[in-house]
Amino acid sequence: MDGYETLEREITMRFSHMSDFDKRHFTVGKTAYCVFYIRNFSSRDMINRYIIEPLTHIGDGRDIFDAVSSVSLKKISGADEAEADILAGSCVIISSAESGAVSAMTKNEEGRSPNEPETENVIRGAHEGFTENGGFNGALIRRRIKTTHLKKEDFTVGGLSKTEVSIMYLDDVVRGDVLDEVRRRIRKIKINGVLDSGYVEMYIQDGKYAVYPTVGNSERPDKVAAKILEGRVAVIVDGSPVVLTVPYLFIEGFQVAEDYSKSAFFATLERLLRFGGTIISLFLPAMFLAASMSPEIVGSEFSDYVNAARENIKISLAFELISVFIAFELVREVGLRMPKAVGSAVGIVGSLVIGDSAVSKTKNGLRYVTDIKGRMNDYFYYENGEVTSFFEVTPVIAHCSDILQIRFIEETYDLIHVQIVRDENAKMTREEIEEYVSVNLNKIFKKPFAFEFEWLDAIPPDPNGKLRMIVSKVKP
Repeated sequence: MDGYETLEREITMRFSHMSDFDKRHFTVGKTAYCVFYIRNFSSRDMINRYIIEPLTHIGDGRDIFDAVSSVSLKKISGADEAEADILAGSCVIISSAESGAVSAMTKNEEGRSPNEPETENVIRGAHEGFTENGGFNGALIRRRIKTTHLKKEDFTVGGLSKTEVSIMYLDDVVRGDVLDEVRRRIRKIKINGVLDSGYVEMYIQDGKYAVYPTVGNSERPDKVAAKILEGRVAVIVDGSPVVLTVPYLFIEGFQVAEDYSKSAFFATLERLLRFGGTIISLFLPAMFLAASMSPEIVGSEFSDYVNAARENIKISLAFELISVFIAFELVREVGLRMPKAVGSAVGIVGSLVIGDSAVSKTKNGLRYVTDIKGRMNDYFYYENGEVTSFFEVTPVIAHCSDILQIRFIEETYDLIHVQIVRDENAKMTREEIEEYVSVNLNKIFKKPFAFEFEWLDAIPPDPNGKLRMIVSKVKP
C-alpha cells in the first residue's frame, strides 16, 4: 500500500497546475485503483468502457492484465515512464495489490478527414491527402503498398514536444547508405520542440544554407507511395499533413502525379512545356538586362527596341527588374496570407499596379510608348471634376465574399453599368448582392448613381489582356 500511495503522490506532483490532468479513484473489494489521464487528449469513452468498467467486475486482487481490454498494454516501473505515457495520450493504472503500474493506449484519435490538398489538385488520381495524425498517414501509405517489405521505424524528437517522427521505406529497394544517413540525421536533432515537418526538414537537408530544396515534400499519399517505390525514404511527422521524401532530385520539381495517368506522349509534352516556361522565366529578365548593359550579346535590334521603350525612364533597367520582382512577390504574399475575399481584391490591385496598358507608335522601325492608360481611368468621375478612386470602393467589394469578379463601367455621370460573377457557393441571392452593392457604394460616392447589373459566368478581359475593375467612358 505504501508503494501505491508513493507512486500516486509522485505522479500527481509531476502534473500539478495542469487543469486538464485527471485521476479517478475507485475500490474493488479491498483493492484500491487509480487511473491517471489527460482530458480530451485521452478518450474518456475508452477509459470508461475498457478500463474502469472491466476493473470493477473482476475479483479482488486479480491481475490488471486479465481485465483491461487494450491492444497496447504494458507494464511500467516508475513515475518517469508513467509521465511519458500519459503525455503520449495513454492512461496509467496503479493498484494497491500490485507494484509498479500499467499503461494502456487510450489516445483520442479524432481529427479531420483526409480531404484533397488544395496545393496539389489533380483531375485524374486519388482525391485524398494526409492529415495531422502521423499514424493515420502511415496507414494511408500502407494502403497503397501492401507488402511486408514496407518497413516503418519510429523516433521521438524534441526535448519538450516529444514528437513522434517515423520513416517508411522498402527494405529491398532503398539504398542502405541513404537509409543509414536519414537515421543518423534524425537522431542528431536536438531541439525543444518539433511542431511541423519543416522543423525536421531544416535538420536533414544537405547543407545548412541550401539554395535549392534537397528534401521533397507532399500532402498526397499516392505521390509519396510512388517515391517510396522508387527507393526513397518517407519521413512522417506527427502533427503535420506534409510528408517529406529523401533524397530529392531537381527534376522532381517538373513532375506531377498526374503524369503517370496519361500517355507518354502527352506527359512528355507537358513536362517540356514546364521546362520551357522555367527557361524563359530564368533567361528573359537577363536578356532585357543584357540589352541595356551589353547590347552585343543580344543583338542591336533587340537592344534598340528595349532602349527606345525606356527612353524617358530615369531609373536603371536592373533596378526596374528588381522592383518588378519585389512587387510580384509582395502581391503573391498578400494574396496567400490575407483572408480569401481581401486577397482577391489585393490581387486585382496588384494587376493594376504592376502593369497598365500602353498606347504606342512605330517610328523608324522602332516602337515608342506615347501614352500610358489605365491609372487615369481607374476613377469614377463627376461633372464638377471630382473623383472617387478604386481604393475607396475596394472595402465594399472585399467584404462580400459572394462576389467572385466585378467590373464597374461608368457610362454617364449618372449611370454605372456593373458586371458581376457570382460565387457558385454564394449565400446571397442576386437581388441581395445588387442591393448590397448599390446601397453601400452610394454611401461612398459624392452623388448618387443609378446602377444596371449584368450577370456573367466570367468577365472578359480588356483587349490588352488585363482585367480592370473600373472603366470610365466619361471624359475627365
